[in-house]
Amino acid sequence: MANNYDWDYHNPPEIAAHSLVKQQLLQSYIEKYVQVLTRVPGQEVLNLSIVDGFSGGGKYLTPNGTECAGSPLVTIRAVKAAEAIVNSNRHKPIHVKAEYHFIDEDQSALEMLRMVLRDEGLADQIGETIYLHHGAYVDHHVPLLRHIRARTLRSWRAIYILDQYAYSDVPLPFIKTIFDQLNHPEVILTFGQDLLINYLTNDDRYRGILTNIGWSSDNAHEFSQLKNEGSNWKRKAQAALYGHIWKHSGASHFTPFFIRAEKSRRAYWLVHLSNHFKARDVMTELHWEKNNSFQHFGGAGLNMLGFDALKVASENQIAFEFDQAANVLTGESLLADLPVEVFKRPRGATFETLLNEVANFSPATRSQFEEAVVGLRNFKELEVLNQDGSIRPRTKTVKSSDIIRPAKQHYFKY
Repeated sequence: MANNYDWDYHNPPEIAAHSLVKQQLLQSYIEKYVQVLTRVPGQEVLNLSIVDGFSGGGKYLTPNGTECAGSPLVTIRAVKAAEAIVNSNRHKPIHVKAEYHFIDEDQSALEMLRMVLRDEGLADQIGETIYLHHGAYVDHHVPLLRHIRARTLRSWRAIYILDQYAYSDVPLPFIKTIFDQLNHPEVILTFGQDLLINYLTNDDRYRGILTNIGWSSDNAHEFSQLKNEGSNWKRKAQAALYGHIWKHSGASHFTPFFIRAEKSRRAYWLVHLSNHFKARDVMTELHWEKNNSFQHFGGAGLNMLGFDALKVASENQIAFEFDQAANVLTGESLLADLPVEVFKRPRGATFETLLNEVANFSPATRSQFEEAVVGLRNFKELEVLNQDGSIRPRTKTVKSSDIIRPAKQHYFKY
């Protein structure tokens, strides 16, 4: 997040605590991401482009005064660390062929980043595998998209890190072009939903902001009217934003969780967008691991994105902290919600299909869904079958190819 900083190599700016958490999450995600993509034993290379749209100067001071890396070094180090971990368990090493694009509209930030990269021993990689781009992200979006598309390999991967300051520096139509034009993209987006919702007004300027980030004029007008919807209007606005970002991003999978800025008391969404359930699951697992930093306000089962005016004061609508209490609540909620979804599919669906269709509506990980399915099988609510149709009556695990269907005694009740 490059805005509002003075970039001085000898006196780095202080990083906010919530931004430090984002850096840690980014590092963990990239390390796990690379390990997941290099599991094929015969694989020799992983091709990867990383685009950091708001790179900053490359280093900060933490609140206690120690230096820490910014997102450029975090990503480079994470890729190298993951490659080393993977190769420690392989007879034939794999090479992660990564290129990095760091963008910032502040020239002093890029000059400082160049020095930071030099200190890291990477000066010779600038212009070879590391590229520094001066300007706003939106000005470099199309050229970089063309550059990555020119990579002829269908297996080429791309991660976009778009840590914008508020909500308007990355219009949603730009994100949609990433998913429309690349084979395996992922986007990690910071979205200042508090800023957008708290200052909601029904005037031309505000509607202009909404249309700039991808809303139609009619939808922008409807959204700007939500402040007249009574005391629960903020929850309704949040639910509307959830749906809009997901629908207009072009991504199949969507995880939006809150990270709160302590000084400003504003909450940001850290949004992860991808087209693969496994990528979504890795990110969700990390939110549970870092449960002291993330939260969401919504259901614990399959109604994470929904708004229910009757439940505003209930447990399912207060802050969900990804802690042990939330884990218990998630398990209980899935036991109630999953049968409803499975009964809509009386002939059954593979576990993989079920996850792809419902996971976006839940804070649950694959393992939590699996535990719920096994529990419902034990309660004789659901059946788990092999691909050949034979029942797995005592299984404690669920394979992606397993078929999940209502138990026979329920066939004529729904």
